[in-house]
Amino acid sequence: MSSAGPLGMPIPPGVSEDDPRPVANRPETIYGVCITLVILAWIGASCRLGTRLLITKSPGADDSFIVVTLVLFSVLCVAVLIAPSYGLGQHTAFLDAFQLSKLIMCQYLFGIGYSGSVATIKISLLFQFLRVFKKYSWQWWIAAATQAITCGWGFAMLFIAIFPCLPRPDAWWNGTMKGCYGLASPNQTVAVNLILGHGASNLILDTVVFSLAFMLQFETDVPAKRGAARALFLVGACSWALAVWRLAEIVESKGAGVAFDPAFEQPSAYLISVAEVCLAALYATIPFFWPVITALNQIFVKYEFEVSSESRWPDAGDEIELARSGTAASHKHGPIRAGSPVNSHGATLHYKDPYIQSQLFVAAVPVR
Repeated sequence: MSSAGPLGMPIPPGVSEDDPRPVANRPETIYGVCITLVILAWIGASCRLGTRLLITKSPGADDSFIVVTLVLFSVLCVAVLIAPSYGLGQHTAFLDAFQLSKLIMCQYLFGIGYSGSVATIKISLLFQFLRVFKKYSWQWWIAAATQAITCGWGFAMLFIAIFPCLPRPDAWWNGTMKGCYGLASPNQTVAVNLILGHGASNLILDTVVFSLAFMLQFETDVPAKRGAARALFLVGACSWALAVWRLAEIVESKGAGVAFDPAFEQPSAYLISVAEVCLAALYATIPFFWPVITALNQIFVKYEFEVSSESRWPDAGDEIELARSGTAASHKHGPIRAGSPVNSHGATLHYKDPYIQSQLFVAAVPVR
């Protein structure tokens, strides 16, 4: 084995092209995680937008930022899904010029998708907090200040991601490196520091947003069930934990391998980033459509009732409907005339009937 790769990059000692890949570096892992999470995020966003547009008919600015977040998140996932075809997960020293150029383009798209989506999802959540918290309360002021900081931070990071080289971003992957700075800087220390700075600032803002969400559990004016709020809080906690994990992964791998072996070291950080944004998107969408889904069972209301009847005639033991109780000779046929005599036996049976007695009870009260 030669000591240099196709581009003349030195091959680190003990590194071979046939080395077994970690689980995160395998294409099937990357495809499975990204496709599953992007579908899940779009389902949540579609349910939220459907609820706000068709049911409550009250769309807001936060819904617009959710759409932007999902578009940027899709760009992020597409970049990660394409990257294994150009060597993501392999050692960088074994990649040729074409693979390395395409891999840098994927990293460029990933940077746009990630830096944009983590900013817009925070803006969407903060819009919700500003609507929920009592106006001009101290929680409201914290949310408003965080909103302003997040907007400025997100714009700056997205600009750096879209324009890594001025005036032409393609100078990064075509090899000229003219006017490149930040992540595309020829100085690898600058690139690593930018990644660490973005990860740390993202974690700080996540912590503030997470703390505001925690305050919502004790906000008496919020018309939400505590159990659902706690479950939702756990989703946000998982997203925050992934942000911590991602930062720790970047620190451990020295900027996700940018200064050493980016193609081999980046997959784990990529997958953590995808999971982080997906959970944050679910955290921002579930409160809007879940109450509607849980209320669907109330559309089909079932009432249990019992129908009973009471006969006005005493039970004479007749088992057959419409059966005669006596012989044919005991029944006389003829017209009924007013004033016709009624035998005493028939009158006795007639006035001993419980139904008739109940109707005549009022007449038994003496009149004064």
